[in-house]
Amino acid sequence: MQIGAIKRSRLGIFPTPLEELKMLSSSLGGPRIFIKRDDLDGLGLGGNKLRKLEYAMAEALSQGATTVITTGGVQSNHCRLVVAAANKLGLKTHLILVGEEPRIATGNLLLDKILGAAGIHYVVQPDAYGNIKEGSDPVDEKVQEIKERLISQGEKPYYIPNGCRPLHGGLGYANCVREIVDQLYDYNLAPSSIITACGSASTQGGLLLR
Repeated sequence: MQIGAIKRSRLGIFPTPLEELKMLSSSLGGPRIFIKRDDLDGLGLGGNKLRKLEYAMAEALSQGATTVITTGGVQSNHCRLVVAAANKLGLKTHLILVGEEPRIATGNLLLDKILGAAGIHYVVQPDAYGNIKEGSDPVDEKVQEIKERLISQGEKPYYIPNGCRPLHGGLGYANCVREIVDQLYDYNLAPSSIITACGSASTQGGLLLR
């Protein structure tokens, strides 16, 4: 579903399934519980970040970007999906990861390498989310350094902050709410509550927006 005039690059397979957790409901002696299977959205091993990236990547393409820069932890799901989405659209990716480079790449970091990230850069700082209270932020400094280097090489970089911009996350999950409502309609049900994890909070913004 398209919301307004903001461009969207179709990257995933939507709507994702809505699966009833009958055994969990039975074990809890509680209400009917459903899980929205955004792990099955069809790109880069899945995950909720793909909904946000459909809008972020559309903006990158509209600006003529050739390379995407993003940040996250060493095992970031967001970074994995950025590389996968950029690959699908013919863009390069530079990752700025908060933490020390491990001796052996495993998990999402290994997948970043397999997916062919053009550059993986490490920044060590005390706060994994970059909330530096005094002085400059080493992550921001590294982002600017990589941007300037890429521009000098003739590239046009586009920066996606960790978790995407709030607007892109909000739009992605406003779409998700519509999917949930439509799917529950087939069960002749309406949700009494939606429960989600909280990170950058843009997912929650989209849920409330809808």
